[in-house]
Amino acid sequence: MNSNISDKLYYYSLLFIALTIPFQWKYLPFSTGIIVLSLIWLFSGSISSKIKIFFNNSHAVLLSLLYIIYLISLFYSENKEYAKTDLLLKLPLFLLPLFLSTSERLKKTQVVDILKIFAISTFFAALTTLGIGYFNYTKTGMIKYFFYHDLTIFMHSAYYALYALFAIAIFISLYIKTGNKKSKIAYSSMAFGLSFFFIFTFL
Repeated sequence: MNSNISDKLYYYSLLFIALTIPFQWKYLPFSTGIIVLSLIWLFSGSISSKIKIFFNNSHAVLLSLLYIIYLISLFYSENKEYAKTDLLLKLPLFLLPLFLSTSERLKKTQVVDILKIFAISTFFAALTTLGIGYFNYTKTGMIKYFFYHDLTIFMHSAYYALYALFAIAIFISLYIKTGNKKSKIAYSSMAFGLSFFFIFTFL
């Protein structure tokens, strides 16, 4: 595969994952980005060399250990079918450290773009869930649609709380580093909005 093309596909795949992962849409899954990353990884460069690079990167190996623990748990799981499905869903926990540690290093501006897309997408996912929660509340009069599982419809509440906290940290970092007044207002507004949403998730 042409190096220039694979580098662009690699970058855009990561942008796609960052954009879609806060929503977990059935018809626009972030796993599509994982599949593209897998194909790029398989058809660009020596696989044996990449595996050596991976095992020489202690940080990448450490991050992948969580998936290995899940894999080991398969052997003593009482529900093998669910365990297999769960392992498939958690496969990115192993694949992303593998791909990121053995692929061409991203430029600093590209990393910032990926983080920014993730944070903004997380913010709009929060707005979407609040909008849907309000719609359900007007139809039923039940306040439960503003709390916990009934609020975070795209994923488990604990996961979304982590996403929200990470996005807030990204917005704070972007706010500190930018000198543009409009950008500062946008970043601080979205950080405040997610903080407000996180209180609802906590409740």
